[in-house]
Amino acid sequence: MPLGEEEELYQVQVLLGDRVVRQEFIGNPRFTYSALMQASDGVGAVFSLSVAQMSGRFGAGPTKSIRFG
Repeated sequence: MPLGEEEELYQVQVLLGDRVVRQEFIGNPRFTYSALMQASDGVGAVFSLSVAQMSGRFGAGPTKSIRFG
């Protein structure tokens, strides 16, 4: 967690193509995208996850993405 931040917070987005189908804000660097969540989102074998650390002063930092499938 960067110095000066009040809390550790990450923005996780699940994308199908360019469309965000799920966005979560989590307080630790772990995220489990369960089969139930995937079914609820209509996600198949191909999707992407994008993660950015949040700042109370600056908003979302740089994102890191990974494509599955």
